[in-house]
Parts: sequence; C-alpha cells; structure tokens
Amino acid sequence: KLLFRNRQELGPISAQGVFGPYNSDPLKAYQFYRNLGVDSFDFHFDQESSDENASQEFVEKMQKVAEIAFTEEGEQGLRKIKFFGQLFKQLDSKTRQENFCGSGKTYLVLDAKNNAFTCPWAVNNPEESVGSGTDLDPNRLQPLKNSLISTNNCDKCWAKYLCGGGCMWAHKKATGDRHKVDIVYCERTRALISTGILYYYKLRKV
Repeated sequence: KLLFRNRQELGPISAQGVFGPYNSDPLKAYQFYRNLGVDSFDFHFDQESSDENASQEFVEKMQKVAEIAFTEEGEQGLRKIKFFGQLFKQLDSKTRQENFCGSGKTYLVLDAKNNAFTCPWAVNNPEESVGSGTDLDPNRLQPLKNSLISTNNCDKCWAKYLCGGGCMWAHKKATGDRHKVDIVYCERTRALISTGILYYYKLRKV
C-alpha cells in the first residue's frame, strides 16, 4: 500500500513468489497480487526442490492462472505473467534459446571478496569458484563453453529451443550433476510451455 501511494514516482510494480512443497498454490497468490493492483507477476518453483507431487500441483494451479488471465484480460493478461510473457516474445521473434542463462558464458557473479562464480546460487561455495576478479580459471569454465542443449543431451526434447536446457543449479540439486537433467524440472517446464503455446495459438487463430 505504501508503494502504491507513491506510484507516480515509481516505475512498474511487480510481485513474485517462490513455491514448492511448503506452498504449491500460485493461484491463490495470483488472486492476492491482482487485488494489490501490481503491473506484472512472476511465479517460480523452488529450484532446490524436486518434489514431484508439489511440482504437478504447481503446474495445475499455473494452468488455472493462465486460464483466468486469458479469460479476463486476453493476451495482455497472459503477458503480465513473466513466464508466458517471455515465451510469447520468443514465439513472436522465432528466437532459439540454446542456454537457459548466460552462466559461465556471458554472466559471472563476484562475492564480497572478489571471488568469481558462474551462478548466484553457488556463491560462498569454494568448490564452485572459477577464479578471482579478472583472473579466471579456463579449466573451470571449459565445461560451460558449449550450449546447454548439447551438453545436457536435450537434442530429442521438443521444447529444447524454448527451454534452453534448463537451470543448471536445479539440475545439480536434484541429480548431483549440473549437466544431468532433473526429470521433474523438465516435465514441469514442458507442461508450462505447452500451456503457453496453447494460448498463443488461440490468440493468433482469431
């Protein structure tokens, strides 16, 4: 409420939530966020969780969120939800995403001691450090040189160019290897992409 009282001095206001076994209901959060009057929404499933039941419930509730957004606000409503908004941009531009993120390629994180890491989730773990400051270890970065699609063996997945191989941190937490994909993560991502494609088709068919 304090933010909205000063809205004229602020940019767009976004609300985001993280869900998992402890709370897998983004629908309830979406309804709450909408009542606040925010401009956009972002829903994440806990990257450290590989709970299949919670993941499935999250997908089902996100599908309901998409249905409400589509029914009440059409394409604009769907684009306000970050996952579907980004997916729509990809489909509009016909852009292939070969890497989920730029980790170790175009993106590094420095901690307070100037140690370099390829992911913010890895900070404070010395085993994950790839160097210090501008002195980077090429041997540590070499495994990240190729695209995640090829490194993670995603070639046979129909959603590979919309997913980009998925989050390496989530894969590592679930499987112990950042390049061995977590099936629960993949199934959740494919289900959400399928939902987005369905509505994209409905909007373009009209």
